[in-house]
Amino acid sequence: MKHHRELLICLLCSLGISAFAAPSRADSELDSPVGDKWALVIGISEFKNSSISQLKYAAKDAGDFADYLVKEAHFAPDHVKVLRNDQATQKHIMSELGSKWLPRAAAPNDMVVIFISSHGSPADMDVQGVNYIITNDSDPEDLYTTAIEMQDLVSTISRRVHSKRLVVFLDTCHSGAANAGAKGIKRTTNIDLEKVPLGNGQIVISSSQSDQVSWELKDRPNGAFTHCLLDVLRHQEDSTIPQVFQNLQDSVQQTVLRERGALQTPVLKSNWKGKQVSLKVMPVNPHPGLTEDSTEIALVPSNPANPGTPVTVVSVPSTGPATNSVTSPPAVIERPPVGQGHVEKSGLPDSIAILPFPAVSKVNIQAPPPNVKVLWGQLKSPQELVGLPNKFAEGIFRGMREKFGSHVLGPQSVNAGLAEAHLNALNTTRWSERDWQQAAEALQSKYLVSATIDEVDWATSMMANKYTMVVSARLVSGDTGRVISEVNSLRIKKAPFQGDAGGARQYLENTVGPSAAKDIAGTFTTALHKAGVTRD
Repeated sequence: MKHHRELLICLLCSLGISAFAAPSRADSELDSPVGDKWALVIGISEFKNSSISQLKYAAKDAGDFADYLVKEAHFAPDHVKVLRNDQATQKHIMSELGSKWLPRAAAPNDMVVIFISSHGSPADMDVQGVNYIITNDSDPEDLYTTAIEMQDLVSTISRRVHSKRLVVFLDTCHSGAANAGAKGIKRTTNIDLEKVPLGNGQIVISSSQSDQVSWELKDRPNGAFTHCLLDVLRHQEDSTIPQVFQNLQDSVQQTVLRERGALQTPVLKSNWKGKQVSLKVMPVNPHPGLTEDSTEIALVPSNPANPGTPVTVVSVPSTGPATNSVTSPPAVIERPPVGQGHVEKSGLPDSIAILPFPAVSKVNIQAPPPNVKVLWGQLKSPQELVGLPNKFAEGIFRGMREKFGSHVLGPQSVNAGLAEAHLNALNTTRWSERDWQQAAEALQSKYLVSATIDEVDWATSMMANKYTMVVSARLVSGDTGRVISEVNSLRIKKAPFQGDAGGARQYLENTVGPSAAKDIAGTFTTALHKAGVTRD
């Protein structure tokens, strides 16, 4: 038999076929010993926005988990960074995740642990089904630019942190403000992990299913999930994370069921294909912690008023009667596919980054004619349009995310990457090709989208208010820094009879802007399909 096996191996080798399948690079990296361990621990009980309900124990959850890592799980004290309450702003969290700390500290063979106890927003709160983690400074009315998108959190770590091992614990949910002890700012559902794409070597554990509440305990100062997690970790000292999860799921479910009469069932999503490890694994190649840099990295503002760009207000004479809503065809300029389509030049992944948009360039507000009463919405000042570029950017983001999934980067990772590269995206009209390439390298994105609101006009008549919005946008190749597709002076005209009853600003943000964004997203989607980009 041994002789036959040797003959078979010789035959396979002579045909150029290996008798034993070699492990993939990713698997071999995960099978190697853990070099060092790092953790970012976040707990937010207090929120700047008074409409967000405060939490009793989220900040304490973070402190207790960090204490466990240092005192019992062999994490070096300077390898565990804790952000609580007013320290846990969107900017600070994304800076530590995406530029300032973890990307400079964690090596490929290391393990990174992320723990977050806060509110989370469910998919059913967002028009495109996006989950957000609520930070200390989040605005419930503008989660796109003030909260952290769940997909963006994991993808930022995947792109910017070198470690091949990532473990995320989420004690978050968006639920029962009406129920004492339940985490949330509005009664609804929790984060849906099925919407979160994971790379190899990544595990995410959420405190409850997407249709459940995550509870804080009545008589113990912790969230139910965190309390049970620490208890199970202490009783299963050397168990791997999936082994810990098996008992964690049962423990949380039984604890909440007996105390609240409700179901809370933790969820695990994993794409870990190599050797599983314990949180208490001893690092084989520990390094000193990263010295705090005295130079603060300033992120590009995600809600720019762009004070450097003047806003022009022009009084214009009254015009004729209102017309029906009209969308003019975009002036589209198509360029030949860069590098013959899908050819890799710089090794950049097929990611798409929507850059921050500058303030509205020009605002024309017509004074109401004599004896004409303004119906419904009225635009009185350019200051009312400060948030319009963000909503316009969000519309393009949503349209392209629908077509290309997680290939489209969220705004927080874009801002962090631009800040690290010291690039001001609010002035891309002056960028050179090298600036575009530098931005692409910082963002690890082969395609970049930039847009401007060139002009907003508001007028009124006896019949209806009249809105005009003129926008331009460019899709740029990160490989070459050259424009692939361009929309010039797309003019959207709308004259609603009652559609602007909520106010001029809301009508521009919710109707006119999204109409323009839809056209631009469709144009660029066609160009990207020609270049060979498909949904993940």
